[in-house]
Amino acid sequence: MKIYRDCLSSGDLFDSSPGATTTASVTIFEGTDANSARVQYLSAPTVTSVDPNPGNECVLVPPDICIEEGFYTFREVDLPVSDEPYHIVYQRCCRNEALTNINQPGTSGATYSIDITPEAQRAENNSPTFDQFPPFIICAGEEFSFDHSATDPDGHRLEYSFCSPYLGGGVNNQVPGAEDGIAPDPDSPPPFTPVDFVGPTYSAQEPLGINANFAIDSQTGIITGVPAQTGQFVVTVCAAEYDENGILLSEVRRDFQFLVTECERPIALDIASDEQQNDGTFVLNSCTGSDIQIDNRSEGQDNVASFFWAFEVNGATEQYSEWSPSVSFPDAGTYPGTLYVTTSSGCMDSAQVSVNVLSGLAADFSVTDPACEEGPFLFTDQSQLGSSNAVQYQWDFGDGTTSVMPSPTHTYATPGARTVRLQVTDGSGCVDSATTEIAYFPVPPGASIQVNRTEVCLPQTVQFSTDLPPLTADYTVVWDFGDGNTSSEAGPEHSYAPGTYLPSLSVMAPNGCSLNADFDNPIVVQISPQAGFQFSPDPPTSLESDVTFLNTTEGANGYQWNFGGLGQSTDESPVFLFPDTGAYRVELIATSSNGCTDTASQVLEMIPVVAFYVPNAFSPNNDGRNDVFRGFGPAGGRGDFEFSVFSRWGDRIFYTTDSAQGWDGTHQTTGEPVPQGSYVYYMTFTGPEGERIDKKGLVHLVR
Repeated sequence: MKIYRDCLSSGDLFDSSPGATTTASVTIFEGTDANSARVQYLSAPTVTSVDPNPGNECVLVPPDICIEEGFYTFREVDLPVSDEPYHIVYQRCCRNEALTNINQPGTSGATYSIDITPEAQRAENNSPTFDQFPPFIICAGEEFSFDHSATDPDGHRLEYSFCSPYLGGGVNNQVPGAEDGIAPDPDSPPPFTPVDFVGPTYSAQEPLGINANFAIDSQTGIITGVPAQTGQFVVTVCAAEYDENGILLSEVRRDFQFLVTECERPIALDIASDEQQNDGTFVLNSCTGSDIQIDNRSEGQDNVASFFWAFEVNGATEQYSEWSPSVSFPDAGTYPGTLYVTTSSGCMDSAQVSVNVLSGLAADFSVTDPACEEGPFLFTDQSQLGSSNAVQYQWDFGDGTTSVMPSPTHTYATPGARTVRLQVTDGSGCVDSATTEIAYFPVPPGASIQVNRTEVCLPQTVQFSTDLPPLTADYTVVWDFGDGNTSSEAGPEHSYAPGTYLPSLSVMAPNGCSLNADFDNPIVVQISPQAGFQFSPDPPTSLESDVTFLNTTEGANGYQWNFGGLGQSTDESPVFLFPDTGAYRVELIATSSNGCTDTASQVLEMIPVVAFYVPNAFSPNNDGRNDVFRGFGPAGGRGDFEFSVFSRWGDRIFYTTDSAQGWDGTHQTTGEPVPQGSYVYYMTFTGPEGERIDKKGLVHLVR
């Protein structure tokens, strides 16, 4: 018994093999009586790898295909001649889940059996044996043929057919040997249940589908067809054995699986052509017989062991060994050819080629350009027309414009490099074209240079420009500033050192045309003064608002001061009184004898200072000295003023919001003088910068 498995799948190992969870067993039934079952347990099989190649050297099997064969050997068993057939049965679950042609393949088991009829027993008959196992791989879209015939030792007549595979076992993993277990022990007797095919596309007689034209010759056992659908398919072949009187002696069944996949051919012949005829001939049309390039686009060149081309020319055969040869033919006519290829696997293939040489048309033209000036180009047709006259000219000037004149003129709107193409069609319908590259880069007859200033006071820069029209990036523009420095910008800006300079401009076109321009007036560059100043005090305050400015300018003889919009001065080092606190920008413009100027500026901030003092004693005795207790200092800027005096017991005896009013030593409510002693005062107000100021302490009243 031979069993096959996909060794890359996650399915079970062969029964009885090392590591397997079940033991292989076969059951022998006499008739259909389950009580007659005899079980034979099989030892581990001999496992070998199976070559999946379909046997066609002109196809390539996909990689990662692995098939193993498990070969089991039975012990010899003596069976007495019976009026009942003997059934030798092996059942196992489950089939490949990837099967395409049956329903629920992952839960469908299999029954493999052989029947020994009473007639075969009495005739001491030998069963026929299939000669070879079919290939595991079939290529979709490829014609398939396999000899599935068998050999009968007794020479009996055999008839072949597709028949239905049988179900067997179940998915019970808990009790594998049960009737519905994965490996029934004993196996179930006949009758057996056929598998459930996915109808109507698939059936026992159409196991690969109704479009595959899959058939088996009943006399020879040869299977043919062209599988159309990829997938995995279960197939069963039956070989019925008949004696010379037409009595059925036995039927041998083989249940196997086909994998139909997209196979690659080691080479797929393909030649660039104008058309391909129904017989596969590649047709090439050429309007000239010289140097016709045969473009061999065949895929799989790495698999080619040898090849050559053969062309019939005037009764002789010319051979070429290049993969894409260049072939010349003597004159107009049709020339057949063949590409012969042999792959490293021994696959031989060929492709037929037919070359039609139509005429000797060769397009050509000449160009007359306007050199460095603006003007038209003259295009002159110089095409060779061969045996036919030209019927059509088509010019493409490379700028979006065309012409159908034989020898036109054309003026380009803008400079640039263009590809000009002439296409000529002759009376035979042949088309040929010629192209050439032209460069149109005229230069203007002259140019002037403009600058924004010719009298320059450093650090001023000079801005250059011209009256030239816009130039493309193909032109080279070089400014020479006259001081050893250059620039390729269209309108550059340049910084000079002190001195006198004469700049110039040159323009070079890519075709060698050039333009030069000089600047007539010299550019004079002079040093500017370096303005600067200091001031004192630094920083100034509201108590010292007279600010003295020290001029530190170099190289100047004239000065203009601006004190933040409050006043001006032309003194070299002036003194200025700022009337109030705040920030002021002071600016100094210094002028040199050559008229160049420089400006320096600083922000001067007048810092407000609160100088408010409170004495610690006073004597209200009306002697004109120190009779009133109050704060002393500048009152400007103060707001929200409050002034309170309290006795030692917390009684407020004086209060005012007038910063000019003081305490005269009397109780504000009664008007009576308070006794000599110490009193608590508290003053609070808002300073000039908005800050809150608090003054508190003790004042001694002396009488």
